[in-house]
Amino acid sequence: MINTEIKGLEDAKKGTVFEIIGSILVSSGLVILILTGEVNALLNNINNEIIAYFISAGVVIIVGLIVDFVGLLYLYKGFKTLNYYGRDTGIGSTGIILFLIGIVMAILGFASALVFPLGILLAVAGVFMIIIGNILIGIGYYDLGSGFRDSNIKTGGILYLLGTFIFSLLSFIGLILVYIGLSHVIRNYVQTGGLAYQTPSVSQVGIGVLRNDNTAVFQLYSNFPAVILYVRIGNNYANSISPVTLPSNTIIVITVTFPIPLPYSQMYIASVGVNVGGQFKEIPVYLQRL
Repeated sequence: MINTEIKGLEDAKKGTVFEIIGSILVSSGLVILILTGEVNALLNNINNEIIAYFISAGVVIIVGLIVDFVGLLYLYKGFKTLNYYGRDTGIGSTGIILFLIGIVMAILGFASALVFPLGILLAVAGVFMIIIGNILIGIGYYDLGSGFRDSNIKTGGILYLLGTFIFSLLSFIGLILVYIGLSHVIRNYVQTGGLAYQTPSVSQVGIGVLRNDNTAVFQLYSNFPAVILYVRIGNNYANSISPVTLPSNTIIVITVTFPIPLPYSQMYIASVGVNVGGQFKEIPVYLQRL
């Protein structure tokens, strides 16, 4: 899981980098296009140099759009992988699908509008889907930041979303913050083996047994180092617990003995108090009478 989550984070980071580069290229191409148009308007003379600038601007814009597309593919992979492991980024991958469908619809709509006036409706629907997709991508970034408790990613997601409505520069700043946040998360994740972004938990594996001599045997799994503080059934506390420590990411067989005979039952529910990752938790353990 750790290696897969890292892969998801790295894909999201690559996608964000490509989005940043693509945004720079598209913006640069548009600036060249606008400035060339202004110069041409002033000179009122189209020459080879002006044409070359127009062509160069067009090439830069096309390359930027291709880079953007590659970035969205990486980001989609990252969101899908992380969502599979419970990071709640599925809304971001949905947004990318809507965004790409919207792009296709808008292009087809505007192209067909030259022949069929109703084609403009398809273009408008495409633009609407692009906007919705962008919003969902921003929410996906925000959810990613929430899952990994990183304020830069969360803020970046908000700015990316706001840039859809207010000023596109906000989206660019948002991408920069997301990149910074993802770099920090990946570094911490590698250094701590993922523990920095996991919630401490202990759970039973399978069903335990309770023998006629009041000895219970069951298995526990903990994702953090933990210490068993007590085991009880009702008010009957075990006076022997072995072992009392649980290493991380290991299934351990626990044996406990109760001092007072328990009334007969087919199934018992014991309560196990543990200190896991500095937090106190009491978990249920199910025991079947042998």
